[in-house]
Amino acid sequence: MQEHRWNMRVAVDIPVRIEFPDNATVSGTAQDISFQGLYVDTDELPGTAETTVPVVVRMPAPRKRREEIEVPAMVVRTTDSGLGLLLFDYGDRVFDGIAEHIQTSVERHGRPRGRALS
Repeated sequence: MQEHRWNMRVAVDIPVRIEFPDNATVSGTAQDISFQGLYVDTDELPGTAETTVPVVVRMPAPRKRREEIEVPAMVVRTTDSGLGLLLFDYGDRVFDGIAEHIQTSVERHGRPRGRALS
């Protein structure tokens, strides 16, 4: 099955926490991020696809103070090594943090690092 992405993803290494409805909290590391979603590498997989969860992201902000922001998300994919999350209903702070990380990646590498659009 071919993946289709609407937004560019860039490689990251960002700590996250995901809080599932059954009170399970999963810690992991976001491996890539876009304006639409992120992939979290974790050994703990209590959720299933289509579960709505709050995810606490330590936003990438290389030029500013880092901060943790809670963002509503939906689990859209599970693998043996992690979860694909669709982000929704996030505000300007999250958008700005993602945009800044993408811009920094472009400045450092001449192009975004990470997965290409398919």
